[in-house]
Amino acid sequence: MLQPWGFQCRCSMCTAHPHVIAESDSRRERMFEVHSTLSMAIETSSLSKARIDAIVKEALQIIEIEELDPQLVEYHQLFAKAYMSINEVTSARKHIAAAEAKWIYYEGEEHSNIEGLKKLWQDLKDLEEAIGEDEY
Repeated sequence: MLQPWGFQCRCSMCTAHPHVIAESDSRRERMFEVHSTLSMAIETSSLSKARIDAIVKEALQIIEIEELDPQLVEYHQLFAKAYMSINEVTSARKHIAAAEAKWIYYEGEEHSNIEGLKKLWQDLKDLEEAIGEDEY
């Protein structure tokens, strides 16, 4: 019984076999680890491009399996920042554009993160100028 809502959920996940629920829980816990790992790497520039690529690929697979597509608005920004931390502007640009597309898809042109994305685009432009890869 879901006490706060006063009903017993009958969705496919809540009625699944316990091992299916455990696998899903494990994947979702892994997403917390991904977020933490990338957040730490952004601060320290401690991951290689190959490692970030692998983490991003894994996260995108989990997001698809778990049907967490709306969370891509946040994760694409996180991926972009991780790539920016190692001066990988091409991958960063791809993920900023993907984040922007997801924000527009879920909230429309006047979405709630317009300023955040403007700042991220500006940070990318500043990085490109600093490393001499201005593509604007």
